[in-house]
Amino acid sequence: MQRLGHRDDAVSRAYYAIHHAARALIVEEREPPQTHRGLVHVLHEEFHGPDLLSIEHLEALTEAQRLREVSDYDPSFEPTEEDVEATVVAAESFVDKVARLLAD
Repeated sequence: MQRLGHRDDAVSRAYYAIHHAARALIVEEREPPQTHRGLVHVLHEEFHGPDLLSIEHLEALTEAQRLREVSDYDPSFEPTEEDVEATVVAAESFVDKVARLLAD
């Protein structure tokens, strides 16, 4: 997507990779929240710690969500190549971490 000039779509897909990984982690323990804000809250309260998600993972979710929202709802906004690259790298890291946590 990013190479085709669809940076907003790349940001959105990276965000949803993080979002769905987070929901998969939560559903192992409890009913997942119904809102994006609720998801962030549960992750901070129940899945942040030395052997869980780092603050960098949680910040990646928040920043990816912010970029996705502004990309989706502000037609004059175009994420930069750097925004997209950082979001994709953060999504890969987040998904990898959740996969390791679910495997344990």
